[in-house]
Amino acid sequence: MTIARAFLTSIFNRSQNAVSRGKDERIALRLTESSCPEFFSLRSIEDARAFRSELELAERSGAIEIKAKVMVQPPLDVAGVAVLNLAKLANFLGARLRRDSVSEARSMLDTHTGLFPVLTEVIERWSLGHKVRGQEATDASVAQILDAIRLISARRGVVRDELLRRVSAMMFGDSKRVEGIVKWIDLLWFNSIAPSGLDSSEVFSAIGLHKEPLPVLISGPLTVVTSTTVVGVVHPYLGFAPAHITGFVPNPAVLSWRVLTIENRQTFHEFAEAASDQVGLVLLYTGGMPSPSWRQVYMLILKSLPCQTTQAFHFGDLDEGGMRIGAVIAGSAAEAGFTLKPWLMDPRELIGLGYALKPTAESVSSAISRTCRSIGWNDLAIHVETHPGTLEQEVLLPQFPGS
Repeated sequence: MTIARAFLTSIFNRSQNAVSRGKDERIALRLTESSCPEFFSLRSIEDARAFRSELELAERSGAIEIKAKVMVQPPLDVAGVAVLNLAKLANFLGARLRRDSVSEARSMLDTHTGLFPVLTEVIERWSLGHKVRGQEATDASVAQILDAIRLISARRGVVRDELLRRVSAMMFGDSKRVEGIVKWIDLLWFNSIAPSGLDSSEVFSAIGLHKEPLPVLISGPLTVVTSTTVVGVVHPYLGFAPAHITGFVPNPAVLSWRVLTIENRQTFHEFAEAASDQVGLVLLYTGGMPSPSWRQVYMLILKSLPCQTTQAFHFGDLDEGGMRIGAVIAGSAAEAGFTLKPWLMDPRELIGLGYALKPTAESVSSAISRTCRSIGWNDLAIHVETHPGTLEQEVLLPQFPGS
């Protein structure tokens, strides 16, 4: 890109921003070291002449007007430029007007705002000149969103987990397409402009996609009924293919139960090893963000236990992603007739236990607090606000509810 074209592109973008704010497109931009530092690095009169000549071409097209300095001879007389016609400037630059791009994006996405309300905010932000997840309203970004909509629509209600790249190849003819649109899957699935805080594998897990099959890891006094056999869980834990689990039989000698879901693998292993003396304790590794098949298994476990003497807990990271995972599990617990309680996720309690929280931005604490309130963990939300910070669960030593 030439120096003149870069300067014209700058005023083109500023003019579009003015239009987005409801102001006149006919703005001016002075030629200064801050607005065009490259011009002031030119070493020859020929370079300055080439710069002015390109501006003159834009002026002759009716796109701009060159503002000249008094008593200075061309080509060093350029004081700045003013936009006369934004559409003509777009044509000169070979660029597309934002309003046209946004209008086309709106026409393609409006029909999906009922199922995905966040798209209304996406279009609004684009119309104001803001990027969403680092993207403007381009044909490519709209195509990615439409593919994400197609994928999520196909995965809704599907319980069985599937291989990520196989689904991608079957749906889009490209085994890596789904991985390329993960930012939009995250936005649409969680209905939020802001990133969920989950890594890509956890976003895929939310819709039941994995790069390789993942077992459900279970610890506790349960007998697992599968499509081919019946087997008791032995210490410290056993793993099962979730699609083959059909039910659970609890140990009849146990009168009261605690079901504790654990977000991270290392922590699950430590807790399972330490739980040998625990009575009526069931531990489940969520695999990060639980998949639909995992949630089905979780509800089977809860429904097999006596509702009056069973409590459900979740232990996850004290951060945005961890709280979103907790929200998903809380939804499954509620569907099974239980109220999920947080375990070792209260910042005030963790500080009291001697753990140091990692400082975090107010926006992050606010996001965590909002998710807490959406679950119904209002006391935890207050403590998150009064004791801001994050903590990964791997640093915590095993400690069990009710012990």
